[in-house]
Amino acid sequence: LTPLHRAGLAHNGVKPSNVFLAADGRILLGDPSLPIPPMGWDVPRLAYDLRYSAPGMFQPSGPVVASDLYSLGCVAHEL
Repeated sequence: LTPLHRAGLAHNGVKPSNVFLAADGRILLGDPSLPIPPMGWDVPRLAYDLRYSAPGMFQPSGPVVASDLYSLGCVAHEL
């Protein structure tokens, strides 16, 4: 997340299914995404994605760095 945050960008997709462990032991975060998925997704998938979404992602100003930290906290809580 650090390179994105230093650039003033938010990942918007921090959730367990986007956390990967590389062969060399590094932890990678993949699939940066929009805060709200496109219409037409099934409800269980939408509910899964939104469990890790910070309330600020749904404000007119959109997601910020703090949104990623909130989502990372949700993932850490589950661990």
